[in-house]
Amino acid sequence: IGPQFNGKRSYRVKLVRLGRTGTSVLYCVNEKVAKFGCRLLEGQAYEALKAKYPKPDSKGPIAFGGSEWLPDLNTRMAYLKESEGVWHLGRHLSRSFGDNCRWAVVDKSAEVLRSKIQADK
Repeated sequence: IGPQFNGKRSYRVKLVRLGRTGTSVLYCVNEKVAKFGCRLLEGQAYEALKAKYPKPDSKGPIAFGGSEWLPDLNTRMAYLKESEGVWHLGRHLSRSFGDNCRWAVVDKSAEVLRSKIQADK
């Protein structure tokens, strides 16, 4: 599910619906997310999201992409789905996410600003 997270990280995460992505879903998702000024959040973040929001909101599954999102339609991607009022981790082929899926994204400008502040210290 992507690279292992080390240390403490803080992200401002948004959940966005991207609608139809067509058959080249990998490229469409990255392109659509970039229009928001964001990038896909790594799959390792699912635990933190589950901890912060332990009860699902019944608005659909949440997919993660981040750096493990490869140009390969057979890439397995992490996602959270609701079942009986509890989040469950799933791994689906990247081509199988539907229209009701929400994507966890991170604002790129906030990351750049945070990196600059840390570098200036």
